[in-house]
Amino acid sequence: MRQKLFYLLAITFISSFFSISVFSQDSRAMSFEVKKDEKNYVFYGQLIITVNGQQKVVAEEAADAWLISGGKEIVYTSRDGAGGFENEGQSLYIYDVQTGKSRKIMAQYYGIIGVSEHKLKKRANCTFSQNAGRRTRCFLFFGG
Repeated sequence: MRQKLFYLLAITFISSFFSISVFSQDSRAMSFEVKKDEKNYVFYGQLIITVNGQQKVVAEEAADAWLISGGKEIVYTSRDGAGGFENEGQSLYIYDVQTGKSRKIMAQYYGIIGVSEHKLKKRANCTFSQNAGRRTRCFLFFGG
């Protein structure tokens, strides 16, 4: 009886390691960075993400980036805004990591200095952004 209990505990212990390794292989590890080359752009650089060890360039001219939707999407700013004083306006893009596609969700006359995410009912996202010019706040609603 004691030997059967020992084998049962050993099998349970070993199978728990197997299930952990199976689940860890399925998860997607992601990181991102904005590489700025001071020779070409003062404020802008390439937005590069790393998913499961593979790098991908998301945007050639990005100023800042924020993770949303638990890392499934990236919101980033780019230089093709709505104009403004000395053409300093920025636009806001959202990049879907799974599909690899970006879409423009906003264009401003000023630089965008912050973004925060808020989940709403029925899978809609509300992104809050603040711009550098007048320190005004903007709420964007988009399907998520």
